Amino acid sequence: MKTTSVLLLLVLLCLRPRASQPKAVRGDAYSHLAWHYLDRFCFLPIPENEPSEAEKEKYGKLVLKATFPKSHRLKVLFYWGNFEDFTTIYNSKYSRLSCGDRELMANFDAPLWYNTSLDPLQVPDDPALKETHYTKQITQYFFSKTPYYFFVALSNCDTNNDRNLASSNVMYTQGSVDVKVDLLMTNGNTLNSRHFSADKIGVFGTSITFFIIQILICVAAFLVSISLRNRRKLHLTVKIFNVSLFFHLLGLLFDVVYYSRYSRDGLADENLLLASGTFYALADTTMMLLLISLAKGWTVVRRKISVTGRVKMASFGTFYLLASITVVSWRHITADSALEIYLYDSKPGVMFVLLRCFGCVWFLRCCKITRKQFKKKLRFYSKFMLMFGTWLMLLPFAIFLCAYLPDWTRFKIAYGCRLGIIMVGEVALLSMYNPSFQYNQSFPFHAMTSAMMMEKGGGVTRGISGGLTTPGAGSGQGSDGRIVIKNSRVGV
Repeated sequence: MKTTSVLLLLVLLCLRPRASQPKAVRGDAYSHLAWHYLDRFCFLPIPENEPSEAEKEKYGKLVLKATFPKSHRLKVLFYWGNFEDFTTIYNSKYSRLSCGDRELMANFDAPLWYNTSLDPLQVPDDPALKETHYTKQITQYFFSKTPYYFFVALSNCDTNNDRNLASSNVMYTQGSVDVKVDLLMTNGNTLNSRHFSADKIGVFGTSITFFIIQILICVAAFLVSISLRNRRKLHLTVKIFNVSLFFHLLGLLFDVVYYSRYSRDGLADENLLLASGTFYALADTTMMLLLISLAKGWTVVRRKISVTGRVKMASFGTFYLLASITVVSWRHITADSALEIYLYDSKPGVMFVLLRCFGCVWFLRCCKITRKQFKKKLRFYSKFMLMFGTWLMLLPFAIFLCAYLPDWTRFKIAYGCRLGIIMVGEVALLSMYNPSFQYNQSFPFHAMTSAMMMEKGGGVTRGISGGLTTPGAGSGQGSDGRIVIKNSRVGV
């Protein structure tokens, strides 16, 4: 399993980077079609009174600088309102909505090829483009009483009005969009809001907060591990749990680095999110395997899991990890801000939710079987099944509720809920492993680590209490690797 995780991680890191979609768009915007989508942004609402000229910088602002061929009749188009309305335009074929129709459906447009006193056409800085291209920069402020998504697109459409206005010395033909663009959209001037769309304001602070909490959880887990080692009860399940905590910490670290860079200039490497998602997937898979192992009774009522059970677990773990990595990679490659608000609006997000539900079903099934086989652990497994079965389903339930929230609140609420739910499970499991807590004396501290290894020699076998017993009746080991509790000298 460890080898598989490392290999998959290396494969992901070698993937070809996907073009980023930050709120500062810089570079070449090219499309063989005459209408090209750039980006979206959600501006913060303004107070009841219209802001003065001096206060405009505190609210929504767009600055666009474009260098385009003189033959282009380039326009920048703005759409706002419901997310679904623009998605309909974006998804429509040109046989249904022509370039001109898309221009007419825009809430506002600004012709970039007009030479005005306020926004004059300029000569490009690049000497090679001075004879063939124009450069123009526009600044636009956006004020809205409620948060709306604003979508920005470029068009080079051949409309009747444009043909009548065409200059006599420049041949104009409708064609592709080929523009060097520098687009910056901001929300005020603070570090936590300037480059963030309104639906992501607060996410940077949230990632830092949960990163600090995760560090504290890792420190606590380290101290618990030392205590268990001193008592000779540092089982493999504890080590698996610590690995899951470490993977989650790395995922949060990449989140913090990503949003830290993003907050400075609106440009960040999307591959940081790929690395973050990969470590989240590894943490989730490791935690799921740990819960399945405990549900099957490993280190609680069994020294080892049967061969058939181990094969099933290996198959499940491989499938779960591959499916999780597929979701992360799929999302990284196909994410489109014009079609989805956040991960769980997309097909990869739906696949992740179904995967989580599948893991929960198998966990409950394992708990039910173990509960029937080991009546003395009925109370423990009843509580364990209820607690972590509910925990596994909390995230799908939270995502379901987020679907009914306003569009611009879904991402940050879902982000906080996901991290919070994960940490609740980590803290609960860490508390159960802490030998200093009185309420968990039966989990799984009736057995030493030496009992889990079952030292054999000289025709005798060590039982779970460390005493010597002969194989057969009364032995500390059943035929299927069970730990026979009733003959132990350690109270449960």
